Amino acid sequence: MNRLPRQSRPSFSKGPFLWAGLLLILLSSPPPARAALGEIFSSGEMARLHYSSLVTTPEAGGITLYTLSRTRKSPLGRGDLTERIREVAGPDGRIFALSWSGIHHPDLGRLLGGRLPTPLPFTRGARILSTPTLELRMGGTVIHSEGTAWDPRLLPPGADLRRLLELP
Repeated sequence: MNRLPRQSRPSFSKGPFLWAGLLLILLSSPPPARAALGEIFSSGEMARLHYSSLVTTPEAGGITLYTLSRTRKSPLGRGDLTERIREVAGPDGRIFALSWSGIHHPDLGRLLGGRLPTPLPFTRGARILSTPTLELRMGGTVIHSEGTAWDPRLLPPGADLRRLLELP
């Protein structure tokens, strides 16, 4: 009996199919978000974080305030709650400080540009962390989170952090 050699199935894990698949995944993935401490603000930040509003406010000394906000349903069903992030850029356009207020902490690992130690040291009450590249204050309750962070090395001379980080 004369048998023909068994045809092998095409392998999708080798050759051009693998590279085409990887390329498709890379092209369809959203770009990494920017505007971490020490980076230049990107207007695409608003869409990547699913915020619906961006207000840009120029300040004296070349400082710019970027306030992102969005409204979400309260987890307790008590109406809507507004979440805000304010990023403060110096004259060179780099973010040197930020503040937030809302239901949850934002993605602090991303917003702080890798400066957040993991795990965070345990503290009771408000968390306060001070390193040469990061000053962090955060606290809140079960349904509200707020905080501020800045890089002391990037702070422009004469900047009034308390006023700049105050959320509307």
